[in-house]
Amino acid sequence: MEEWVIEKIIQINQEFYQKFAGSFSATRSQVQPGVARLLEGTPDGVNWLDIGCGNGTLALAWLAQDRSGSYYGCDFSQSLLDDAQKKVAESTNRKDTQLEFQLVDLNRKGWDQSLPARDWNVVSLFAVLHHIPSQKKRRMLMKQLRHLAGLKSRLYLSVWQLENSPRLLPRVKPWEIVGIPHREVEQGDVLMDWRAGLEEKSGEPALRYVHIFSEVEMLELAAEAGFSVAETFYSDGREGNLALYQVWR
Repeated sequence: MEEWVIEKIIQINQEFYQKFAGSFSATRSQVQPGVARLLEGTPDGVNWLDIGCGNGTLALAWLAQDRSGSYYGCDFSQSLLDDAQKKVAESTNRKDTQLEFQLVDLNRKGWDQSLPARDWNVVSLFAVLHHIPSQKKRRMLMKQLRHLAGLKSRLYLSVWQLENSPRLLPRVKPWEIVGIPHREVEQGDVLMDWRAGLEEKSGEPALRYVHIFSEVEMLELAAEAGFSVAETFYSDGREGNLALYQVWR
């Protein structure tokens, strides 16, 4: 994928969160079932790095379970981070748990160097990886995460499986509407119109880039970065298969 296409796709995703962060946040009031499953299976007292933390639903679930250890949430949307910090500040479950948030853009060089030096027991990317454009950038990201996550750490990932949702498939739009010829994107790349509330009524498109992964592609990505896949399962959505989850070690 050429650099101008990568930058255009990054811009599309950034504009989505600039315009629709409030409406998007309103649809994310609790963790997805797959995230809840992984949280329940994680021992207490860990240091958890949540990349793409959004509006803080995982942080609130962490607090609700009265966990010890530390939680560090990162996101590239300041609006979502502001929402997360507000919700955490208003929580009545705050005790000795250490929760912090930071503005981080995975698409920019040096993002990993801005994080605090800490032994991360868990690093999570829930519904994040499929928004990173190009195989090249995804491979680079995974190598950075291999460095961040120690040999004893676990990496939790989820990626959307839009082909399993008859409701979402009609929202896939042609690349040409954003000035990108279809031949310039990679196999599995789609342009999705996410609409809810006022945006859907007004007809204003809320476009986001999504890469649809296969299990084989995820296995190959893990191996290239020096990870092994310890667990795979499907969860979320009306049919329980809207997202593919994996645990890497």
